[in-house]
Amino acid sequence: MGISLKCDLITDFDNSPNDGIDCEKIGVWQIPAYSDLPHQSVVDYAKSLGYLDFLPPDEQELFRKYYMSEDKNRKLISQIAVRSILSKYLNIPPKEIQFGQSEFGKPFLRNIELQFNLTHSGDYIYLAVGEKVPLGIDIEFVSPTFEYEELLDLVFQPDEIDHIQLSENSLLTFFQYWTRKEAFLKAVGYGFSIPPQAVPVNFGSNFFGLTRDLGFSHWTSVTCEVLPDYILSIALASEKQPSLKFDVWDFMKMERINS
Repeated sequence: MGISLKCDLITDFDNSPNDGIDCEKIGVWQIPAYSDLPHQSVVDYAKSLGYLDFLPPDEQELFRKYYMSEDKNRKLISQIAVRSILSKYLNIPPKEIQFGQSEFGKPFLRNIELQFNLTHSGDYIYLAVGEKVPLGIDIEFVSPTFEYEELLDLVFQPDEIDHIQLSENSLLTFFQYWTRKEAFLKAVGYGFSIPPQAVPVNFGSNFFGLTRDLGFSHWTSVTCEVLPDYILSIALASEKQPSLKFDVWDFMKMERINS
């Protein structure tokens, strides 16, 4: 299948490209992970607000399976945030939202066209929400000690490696390229069953072939530095540039809501 993937870089993400009628509107939610808090205090706070009441028993078991407190917090807050935020888009109680999962593990809303995707790194979780077209999001913390060189040949095409190595900030460029690849793979829903090396993500238009039928031929990706040392990319099945609307959902600043 022939694919086109246009990649762009947003330097002023408060005014994203094509912020008008001919664009794909994407809500991008920043969610503090509170990974440094004691896990029991996060659970107690969630109970006090009634948030645990709208998590089904199987979802409550998911965050309890993690060993580290920071992972438990991140998972629990992610689950609560996704239901709380999507309920605002759908205008239904969080408890009534029904999720499904694709063959390769991508979650989706049952019988509803609204699209969403979740990512996390470091101290933050990000949720992208769009209307109808498949989308994916990835965020990475740009650690100055991260040894990226050993991954270049495993993940990137030769011209991408050249661009990374010749750029003014090779580490930053590495994460720009990496988050684009992962956002695209999450958007198409096949994950790493498609090798990252098969997806070119240079700035501008990229044309390539895949043996899998993605259902869409034209894709767009945007990349930005949402916070100091955090690179985020969003990919979606559209030729239109997305208009990104950023917002914050803070677990520790929420009021009690009805489930």
